[in-house]
Amino acid sequence: MSDKLKPSQLLRLGAEQVPQCRCQYFQYEAGTDRVIAACALGMMAIGKAGSLDFEACCTAAKEVVPQATRFMVAYFNDDCGWSPQQIARWLERNGL
Repeated sequence: MSDKLKPSQLLRLGAEQVPQCRCQYFQYEAGTDRVIAACALGMMAIGKAGSLDFEACCTAAKEVVPQATRFMVAYFNDDCGWSPQQIARWLERNGL
């Protein structure tokens, strides 16, 4: 989509397109490779890719946030059970 959007904005875009899942970047529909659910990191990738195509999202997932931030987002999503909106607010408070 756009390299100018911040991770918090990408997360909100992705959250509008698929429901949240935990402990995996994406769930996808067999036979179509269309993403049907995503964790917060996966939602950011969907926002960046501008697509629900599994391969495009996997490529974008490598570029959405710095590695240290990736660990925190995964922790908030998987272990704390935060919603995408809560994670986006945390990202914004940290300039992302």
